Amino acid sequence: MDESLAAYRASVLDGLRTATLLVDRWRKGDCTLHEFVGEYGDYYHYEALDGHEANDDQKQVLADLSAFIELHEKITFDVVDAVYLGDGVTAKQLEELHRVGIDATEKRLKDLCHQYDIEALLKKLSEISA
Repeated sequence: MDESLAAYRASVLDGLRTATLLVDRWRKGDCTLHEFVGEYGDYYHYEALDGHEANDDQKQVLADLSAFIELHEKITFDVVDAVYLGDGVTAKQLEELHRVGIDATEKRLKDLCHQYDIEALLKKLSEISA
């Protein structure tokens, strides 16, 4: 692996570790959903984890890390992009906005944490980063 590709892989792994640690902080109750969404932001798109900015070698790196990236794709689309954090909206209005409320969003995120076993994922990230 050439130096620039190794640097790309290291950067992607670092971002995945940081984002997954944030998910773990929320899971443990160390931050609120509002704080989580604010800090998580547009991570998946900003880092172009879908590969739309990657060359063929970088796309292979992303494919190799797809088990970790998939979690963040789901968090982006099913949690961050879907949540409505405001007040005073009825369930019907949320449905019309194609959004979900805080309780439903927290359930989605909790389910993803369980489905992807965040602790095991962090351990694997540490092992492949070493």
